[in-house]
Amino acid sequence: MDKLAESEQQLLEKIRQLPQEKLVEVEDFVDFLMQRAQKVLQRSVWDQEITAMADDPDIQTELAAINTEFAVTEMDGLADS
Repeated sequence: MDKLAESEQQLLEKIRQLPQEKLVEVEDFVDFLMQRAQKVLQRSVWDQEITAMADDPDIQTELAAINTEFAVTEMDGLADS
């Protein structure tokens, strides 16, 4: 039996020994952990998508055009706040 299967088996045995009212708490905790893991995964996907967008030549070209267009307004003589 591999380590993961062994750990799973030990965890299941411990859960089976709990009183019925504690099973609800275990289930709530597992749900919480799954939601947190999902948020981390979503954040990771978001970061990957933003990185890909930043590396996209079309987006870089568009950003350069925007910067050029707004360069004139940056020379308005107003100090940065």
